[in-house]
Amino acid sequence: MLTAVSPPRILIADSDHAVTGLLSRALIGEGYDVDVVHDGRDALQLGLAAAYDLVLIDQFLTGMLGIEVLKRWTDEDIDGSIIMMSRVSDREAIVLSLDTGAVDFIAKPFDVSVLLARTRVALRSSKLQSYV
Repeated sequence: MLTAVSPPRILIADSDHAVTGLLSRALIGEGYDVDVVHDGRDALQLGLAAAYDLVLIDQFLTGMLGIEVLKRWTDEDIDGSIIMMSRVSDREAIVLSLDTGAVDFIAKPFDVSVLLARTRVALRSSKLQSYV
């Protein structure tokens, strides 16, 4: 007997409605279950309350910076992979994001097909880690 497998859950946290619209359409088109928030405080609360396989979060969210949200989630040891997105892609921003707990960093503007590929990689890595 086959059991139904639920699609991976992804949270998109970005203040830019155009970005969240583009990402949510692309990810839903790939079969993912997607939630969207536009504020850092909302992202923090939702990430603590619900289990996500992957979070795509902007570094400069309104309400609370994405890097602060990431720090809080890391302190709370939430499950799931986090990809930081930012228009600022200097070495310090990338290193800080990765050292704080992000599994990847995507510079804006990005190619949607590349972001989808990196999403698949992050989800595969997360799935492999659950077996370790």
